[in-house]
Amino acid sequence: MERVICGIDRIEKYSYLFSKKRIGLVTSPAGYDVHMRSSVDIFMEKYDLRAVFSPEFGLYGDRKAGENVSTFVDDRIGICVYGIYGGTDRPVPGMLNDIDVLVFDVQNTGVRYSSFPWTLLACMQSCAKEGKAFVVLDRPNPLGGIQVEGCRPEILDDEKYLSYGIPQRYALTIGELAFFLNNEKKVGCDVHVVPMEHYRREMLFEDTGLVYLPATPNLPTPEAALLYAGTGMLEKTALSVGLGTSAPYQQVGAPWLDGYELARRLNEKGMEGILFRPVRFFPSQGRYRERRCYGVQLHLSDKRKARPTQAALHLLGEAFSMAPESVNFFSPENEQSARIKFDYTVGTSRVRTSVGDIDYLVRMFALDTEQFEKEKQKYHIYE
Repeated sequence: MERVICGIDRIEKYSYLFSKKRIGLVTSPAGYDVHMRSSVDIFMEKYDLRAVFSPEFGLYGDRKAGENVSTFVDDRIGICVYGIYGGTDRPVPGMLNDIDVLVFDVQNTGVRYSSFPWTLLACMQSCAKEGKAFVVLDRPNPLGGIQVEGCRPEILDDEKYLSYGIPQRYALTIGELAFFLNNEKKVGCDVHVVPMEHYRREMLFEDTGLVYLPATPNLPTPEAALLYAGTGMLEKTALSVGLGTSAPYQQVGAPWLDGYELARRLNEKGMEGILFRPVRFFPSQGRYRERRCYGVQLHLSDKRKARPTQAALHLLGEAFSMAPESVNFFSPENEQSARIKFDYTVGTSRVRTSVGDIDYLVRMFALDTEQFEKEKQKYHIYE
């Protein structure tokens, strides 16, 4: 099997998109080529790089999840790095004045409730408004390009994270997603994609032959990235998802849970590709920081058969049934906003209101999955 060649490694073949153009570059800590040269350094050397734009977690991955990313002049490269997450969530007109082409080289998570799909959409909207070309340097979807999971958003009043019309696990590369959003959202952006070579839809990340560079600091392994498609939606409940441990998004628990009983119930369901082991852990971030949590660790026995979103629904249902009455499960901060955050993460209020009937939710998700699998095919770049 030949190693996948990413868009950043093929830019010379597409030099007509960059030569004699003033370049702006959106990139992240995973923006490296096969020789571990950063896309910033490559564009500095080969083309006229005028500005860098940094999404969530910052250019160097030194910002926490949800933390504003500030603008600064980078002493190493001597140009401005614009923060486009938080207070300013997109390139505004003044940032684009000195560029002709905005290049997007960000390793995506493959999951809707990551902030990167929004950053992609916001950048395209800004380019369309300012008449700038937009070029995506394609990279693999770490979760593969076939299996779709989750529901499509029913809550459409949150433009930032729910307007994409995609399920949690959407099985498109970042380049394919750009084509999807540009057409479905009627953005009207002049979008180009530098495609990968040797990439096939059935590939999970470990099939690509590439070194895994985390899309975010909290997804340190391909296993965490795959499970995030499910356990990520539990983050706004009264459960810890293991942030600040050695296995973020791979273990879920709470001080009041019985991990052995939870593991027994979940393993009895016989879900393909995923097994559950009772664990105890001390999260140093997020919910229950520095408190002992009891729960389960999710282990992938077969990544192709595993359905992390379905597994997370069953975990949610069992944990909810085990929660004491004193636990405000879907509004753990005792604020109305926390309950809304859960609904917005999942994209529907029906998970919260039907948590006692997980089989119904699995069927509901399956209907959305089937519909999206058909719709997305016209945006496929790869077979």
